[in-house]
Amino acid sequence: MRYSRLRLRSSILFSLTALILFFLLTLHTLLWSTAELEPPEQALIRHKPPSGIPFWSALHQPNVYDLQATDSNKLTNRSSPITRQRINELFELVRNARNNQLDSSNLKKDSDHDRKWSFEKFVGQKPQTGSNDTNAHTDTADSAGVQGTKSNIQSKFTTIEKLTNEHDKIQLRYFILDALLKWKKQHMNDKNISLGDVMQDSLAQDEPERLNTTWFQYIKTITNFHVYDPNSSELKNVLKHLQHGTISEANEMSQGTQIKLLLELPNGFQGLLKPYRVPRNYQTQPDHFYFSDVERHHAEIAAFHVDKVLGFNRVPPLIGRFFNITSDIREKATAELAKTFFISPGNLDRHHMMRINSLGTNTGLIHLDNGRSFGRYDSDDLSILTPIRQCCFFRYATFMRLYKIYHQGFSKLVADSLDTGETLQTILVEEHLEALDRRLEILFAHLDTCMKKHKVSGVMIDDGIY
Repeated sequence: MRYSRLRLRSSILFSLTALILFFLLTLHTLLWSTAELEPPEQALIRHKPPSGIPFWSALHQPNVYDLQATDSNKLTNRSSPITRQRINELFELVRNARNNQLDSSNLKKDSDHDRKWSFEKFVGQKPQTGSNDTNAHTDTADSAGVQGTKSNIQSKFTTIEKLTNEHDKIQLRYFILDALLKWKKQHMNDKNISLGDVMQDSLAQDEPERLNTTWFQYIKTITNFHVYDPNSSELKNVLKHLQHGTISEANEMSQGTQIKLLLELPNGFQGLLKPYRVPRNYQTQPDHFYFSDVERHHAEIAAFHVDKVLGFNRVPPLIGRFFNITSDIREKATAELAKTFFISPGNLDRHHMMRINSLGTNTGLIHLDNGRSFGRYDSDDLSILTPIRQCCFFRYATFMRLYKIYHQGFSKLVADSLDTGETLQTILVEEHLEALDRRLEILFAHLDTCMKKHKVSGVMIDDGIY
């Protein structure tokens, strides 16, 4: 009897051991086969959290883990396309040529202006092969260190241009210049219009309670020339509401290729939330079509501060904010948004520009949807500068502003703005800040090429648009 019990216990123990071994072997096989789907050389090396920082303390310093998530590609030293001395010379040339501005009268007297040339005929004709104009002008005398050198920037472009003969190129510039002068004459006496003044009567009739809100006080600072006043107390109040306002409702935005949430905030405000997707030093994959790239929340924030430093004031106010996904989003979600929880996850894209139609035609643009900016810091997409390279027109006010920013240090100004006006840490890594300075120099190099070809007075335009 005792022998039978011993045999039974031994059989059960052996069966359990075999079952455990079979289970472990099966689990190992599954894990090994899954890992084989990704080649070892392409597998992402995941860094361990830095030692010496407790996990709960790091929650208040999220960038500690963020920046350790992927390796940074160190940039090699690149030669600048233009020297500081040459940029200073361009400034003097532009300043001295300000009084030689072309107008409609001397434009028609110009011997190169063909009055029989028609833009409509030009658009309808077949492209013709043309030659390059290599003549330089006396008002663009270069310094000794730069004289005789030719920029190779144009060879880097990959876009295909419409080939035209030299006569058509000259007449097309006259056509554009004439259109700018007519626009200036039409709008040079336009007044500064406030959006609040435009909306005052309709709100007083339909929603009078909104006239005393912080939202309407900010609306009154929006004009046909900018969407915010960087020095106003209203802008600070807007950012404070975006940062700390209690969320009453969260809904999913239907437009766009990636998830965005519309948040209802107090005092009539509504915010658009783009969630965290990738680390700060993530770079756009070189084989990705730009519409397939992820939208980066830190790129939206950086775009606002770059816009403020440049003085354009066209990007709506933004700020970084931490959310509790349960109390701030899920519990306030609409029925449609609530369905996505636990089911759905979470400028190469400079095509989205708007303007406020109620302010008229002479109004500044609003630059929205900057989530795909700051994609690569080691590559410059020069095709974005094609309009400047082809038309060779540039505003006096913009040149003077960029020259001032260049001497103050573009990257330093942006970094200071992010440090003083943003609660999230390290919005832009150092490589992206260096890229800002590099790209500004590339822009000056293109303007240098234009001025050598068309003279300073033929490039710099005071178009009356602000």
